[in-house]
Amino acid sequence: MFKKLYLLFFIFLALGAAAMGFCYYWYVIAHPGDMLSEERITGILSRESHVYYSDGKTALGVFFDQSHRQYVQYRDIPENFVKALTAAEDSRFFSHFGIDPKGIVRAALKNARAMRVVEGGSTLTQQTAKNLYQRADRSWSSKLAELLFTLRLERYYSKEKIFEFYANQFFVTGNGHGLPIAARYYFDKNLPELSLLECAYIAGSVKRPNYYNPFIKKDEADWKKSVGARPPENRLCS
Repeated sequence: MFKKLYLLFFIFLALGAAAMGFCYYWYVIAHPGDMLSEERITGILSRESHVYYSDGKTALGVFFDQSHRQYVQYRDIPENFVKALTAAEDSRFFSHFGIDPKGIVRAALKNARAMRVVEGGSTLTQQTAKNLYQRADRSWSSKLAELLFTLRLERYYSKEKIFEFYANQFFVTGNGHGLPIAARYYFDKNLPELSLLECAYIAGSVKRPNYYNPFIKKDEADWKKSVGARPPENRLCS
């Protein structure tokens, strides 16, 4: 009896694994879709229109369509920021396959103990896919498409390239996005000038940019939203 149940369980497990393998091959490897092209992704992350002087060569400034961005390559991202962001958001980023089961379990246990959402289980790759895919609703089909996009990113791009995509898309303030904008907005600096502490601050602000923004006025109620947080005596607010 138990042998038959064990055999039946093994068969279902094997069929499930085979089905998942086929879906991965069909939807990720064989048919990745047009949205995955680097040209399309960098186009989304570099939406800006340059304005030139009458000579047609000298840049006068930039008109931004919907977002204020300055695209940066991975090689130009400070190493301190890479370490700070992965430590804050996804410590296993350079080793997982786009989805981190350990991170999901860890976040679920912490949320259960706190009886509220205190930690998310999504990886940097998943967050990148979410921002690029921009699903229209919360239906299961949209979530599945977003998951496939995550696996496709991991399949066709290096970890460094995925990190580059993320560093150019996270929200800063207003219509500003990306690390170069954050460096200018918070510290009026170019990326090579950022210190370790400044990189850590930007990385830490990614999760709640409006809350940690020192230029947005906050009242005591805003500070009490965080566990044990109290408004400091001297706030850098305007």
